[in-house]
Formats: sequence, structure tokens, C-alpha cells
Amino acid sequence: MDISFSYRSIYPSLPDVNTQLGQLWQAAVILDGIGIPLTDWYPTAENPDDALRNCAFDSNGPSPAAVAIAKENDRHNDDRDMRSMAVWNGKRRAGSAGISNILFPADSPASCTFEISSTGVAPLLDKANVIQVATKLLDLYPAPFISVSESRYDAIHKVFKDRPGVGWMLYLPRKITTSDVPEAQELIAVTDKNGEQRGTFVVSIKDEPFSVKNEEQIKIATAIEIRLVDKDMLPRYGE
Repeated sequence: MDISFSYRSIYPSLPDVNTQLGQLWQAAVILDGIGIPLTDWYPTAENPDDALRNCAFDSNGPSPAAVAIAKENDRHNDDRDMRSMAVWNGKRRAGSAGISNILFPADSPASCTFEISSTGVAPLLDKANVIQVATKLLDLYPAPFISVSESRYDAIHKVFKDRPGVGWMLYLPRKITTSDVPEAQELIAVTDKNGEQRGTFVVSIKDEPFSVKNEEQIKIATAIEIRLVDKDMLPRYGE
């Protein structure tokens, strides 16, 4: 299950490596809160065995090794208007997970992206956990939406290629009611510190994780997307 979004950077130019890596650390702290240990992340490398030699994070922030690796990668980065960073949990296939961020300056025509990707990671198959993580990510990144889905759904099944898919659930920064989207099995309001509603999670499947192997679940998700577009509630990526 993947938690992903695109967004516009708040930085007029690329921030230093420590700032970007520090945000990945903050995302890892959020995941630690649902049972994915902070110490189980490693800086990515060309050789997986090399990646496992260094922990990416500790309780104080990015590890010195992770910072050094990121700075060395940045030194060899020829594109000064883009920087990609990622960490990995050291597992392959079932149980694998990663956190990645591609960052552009604020005036770039390209959008930044953030993703937590996972395959069969139990805490990220729990709806309450996923909503907790996604909600806390809103305090780290200026996300105009957050999609929770399987990558195969977005690649093959979603209706509108220029808009986020619903998949399992989709956060939108607006109040949405049952009359707006009757196809949704659940709508979960997200409030700010003052108790005001800041957005809504539109949930396609209420009582179990979403699966692209289930054709009925795909029908529900795609019907929600069509309804949201009819209501002018599903933004295009560039908006």
C-alpha cells in the first residue's frame, strides 16, 4: 500500500541536504508511532548490501552516515533544480517499504512528490494507522491531496490519468458529505487545532484493506473518482 502526493515546494531554491533529509526523518518518526521502527531505515545505494551498512536515522535525527551519503550524492547531482532522496527498510518483496521525496524549487514547473511505498507491511494495512500517518504528513508537507492505494491500481485502473486516484482512500482539503459521494463506504473528517474541518478522507472500502485483485473494490473506487469529477472535487495534478 502506498501513501503518496504531489505538491508545490515552499522553498525558492533547493534547501540544504540536512533539511530535506530531516523531513524524511520526521516521516519515519510518524511511522515509528504505528510500529515501524525508526532504526529500521537505511540510505539507498546501488548495491543493497552496501545500503544495509548504515542506519539512516536515530532518535535525534538523520545519522551522520546518512547525511554524509546525501551530501556526496548531492555533490554529484548535475541538476541543481532537483534533488531526490530515499530510504529503505532493507527488506525485499513482502515486508518491503521505502520513503522517498523528489524536491524542486517553488518556481519550477515540475511538482514535488512524496511517497511511502510498502508491500505487505502489516501496520500500513490498518485503516486507522494509515489515516494517522497521512494526517500527520499534512503538518510536514503542503499536500493538496493524499492518495492511499496500490501502485498497480494507479497504473492500470484509475479513471483519470491527470488526477489522483481514489484506490483505498483519498484525502482532499475540503468538506465532503455523503450526498456529495454516496459511493464512498466512509467519510472521515480531519480537523485542525481549532477543531475546524480542514479536509476529508474519502474511503472506498471501510472494513478491509483495498486490493486490486478484488474487482468489486475497483468498481467502487472508480465510481467514486467519476462522482468526484462530476462534482468538480477531484483536482488535476497541476492545479
